[in-house]
Amino acid sequence: GRLYFKVLLMVLRREEERLGRRDHSALLGDEAMHASLVAVCCELAAHAYLPMSSSLAFPAIPKALGVTTFEFLICSENFLRDFEFHLSLHLRQHLASLCNRVIDSDVWSDDSPIVSYLTEHSELPKHFETIVTSAPPAPCLRGG
Repeated sequence: GRLYFKVLLMVLRREEERLGRRDHSALLGDEAMHASLVAVCCELAAHAYLPMSSSLAFPAIPKALGVTTFEFLICSENFLRDFEFHLSLHLRQHLASLCNRVIDSDVWSDDSPIVSYLTEHSELPKHFETIVTSAPPAPCLRGG
């Protein structure tokens, strides 16, 4: 709990510096931000203090809190950028490896908000659409 409140206070201070205002009601009312921040704090605490447990292997904590891997990624990247000097090298490396994992694979899963957004909002120009639909399938590269 202490880490969460310490980081939340630092976030509010940074937002005040960035925006020049003291009204943080929108940020404080953002449930997804709070859940993501709790997930990152719990992930760090679990990694620091608990033996490696398959029951807590990533993404168990974000999932238990209803946080998507995309939300976890955004919060983790901000956490690393803004608070890296407050974390040990071991925890920074752990969080960075989780970010890389999410970017490399998890964020592209079928239930990802990014995939949903791209599917709903991306339209290829007509000439690209023709190229894509008429292109032969890419060869499968498998070691044999």
